[in-house]
Amino acid sequence: MTVFNSAMAGGIEVLFDRESGFHDRLLAAPMHRSAMLTGRYLYILLVSAAQGAVILLVAMAVGVRVATGLPGAVLAIALAVLLGVGVATLSLALAFVLKSHGTFFALLLWMLVIGYILVLAAFVEVSAWTAAHGTVTVEVDIPSPT
Repeated sequence: MTVFNSAMAGGIEVLFDRESGFHDRLLAAPMHRSAMLTGRYLYILLVSAAQGAVILLVAMAVGVRVATGLPGAVLAIALAVLLGVGVATLSLALAFVLKSHGTFFALLLWMLVIGYILVLAAFVEVSAWTAAHGTVTVEVDIPSPT
């Protein structure tokens, strides 16, 4: 959810730049127009990767072990980045289409609520699985204090 929230917020800066007129000054600058969008995507990509890595490292520090090892950890971070870029595309598209930040924030809130509902639906599926097939066990190695 951390990656989802920060990717949704990726278009906020673009929207405020458009409202303040700074975006028009950037368009007049001697740089390629696609560089602005590419730079924003790279920023979101790096933030998503960093957030996924930090969450994974903290989880490993408290005893969570990735069952598939390093390839599974790399895949988890890659999926976080993919989610970040996908959600950022929607956020940036809204930032370029909408004229006011009030409408943007209303739609952003609506999309965040829908995102949270999807996560809760995943938990309901886990509950349905446990009801039909038994419990789901998660093993966590907690290091003993020495």
